Amino acid sequence: MMRQVCSAPGKIILFGEHFVVYNSRAILCAIDKRVEVTAQRRRNNTISIKSNMLSASIRPSTPHMVVDKRTRPFYYIAQSLGMADVEINIRSSLPSGAGLGSSSACCVATAGAVLPLSGMNRSILDVSIEAERTIQPSSSGADCAVCTHGGLIEYAIGTPPRQLDTPIPSDLKLIVANSGVNHNTGEMVARVRHVYKKYPKKFTILSKKADSLTSMAMDSINDIPKLGYLAASNQLLLEKIGISNNTLRQMIRIADRHSYGSKITGSGGGGCIVAITDDTNAHSTLMALSDAGYDSFVARITRTGAST
Repeated sequence: MMRQVCSAPGKIILFGEHFVVYNSRAILCAIDKRVEVTAQRRRNNTISIKSNMLSASIRPSTPHMVVDKRTRPFYYIAQSLGMADVEINIRSSLPSGAGLGSSSACCVATAGAVLPLSGMNRSILDVSIEAERTIQPSSSGADCAVCTHGGLIEYAIGTPPRQLDTPIPSDLKLIVANSGVNHNTGEMVARVRHVYKKYPKKFTILSKKADSLTSMAMDSINDIPKLGYLAASNQLLLEKIGISNNTLRQMIRIADRHSYGSKITGSGGGGCIVAITDDTNAHSTLMALSDAGYDSFVARITRTGAST
């Protein structure tokens, strides 16, 4: 085999971001925006990585930790699988750095494309988590899990991500809007840690409330209006731990006028919000956010994970 293609979905954190670090649970879902990777043998003793944003050719003897962070995970996958002569082409419909799992999806799709060429009997998930940890050492693996398996994932620290087999309503639509504000996940994590250390008792109460919302959400996937209400309730908790800003608040106000409820998804400080809608209000929510100048799109939860 000389050529292999694999695609993987992006992801949204529906409930529980940040609080998951403090003994709460989180729900993640795969969305129908995907990354596609083509891996091809080239016989030139070079690992080449190409996308619409970068192009690099690296000698396979290069230690992975000195490789540019933008290409390091993909180089690591090829190098660790003994692929010294492979070209990796990445195409993505996901915005980079927006909290929608583009990095994890790229790792999963690259692992899925390179593994068959290598002949090694390893799992896509294990390889992709290893790769992601070359740039995010504390990565839980939850993002890679949902990008690998698709559908809905429940995650709690210290336990393997759990696939949820809850039926997904056919008219559930997630409106994703990008703030366009650059943010640093590490800074947001540190900000939340500061709040936790300064107000431990209050934070513990908020964390328990977040876990309760996650639990109710797992039982409410089929009740779209209730799911939106729970999302809005989750947003109130996120406001209290300091990861919002004026831009995100404005987006939430716009979305809440049309949807069943909306919230920040991901680390906050920028990135995206997600609004819960169905066929009756998806279009108006999308148009309101787009007309306000925010890059927005409709996403659906997909059960299709890594696919070759």
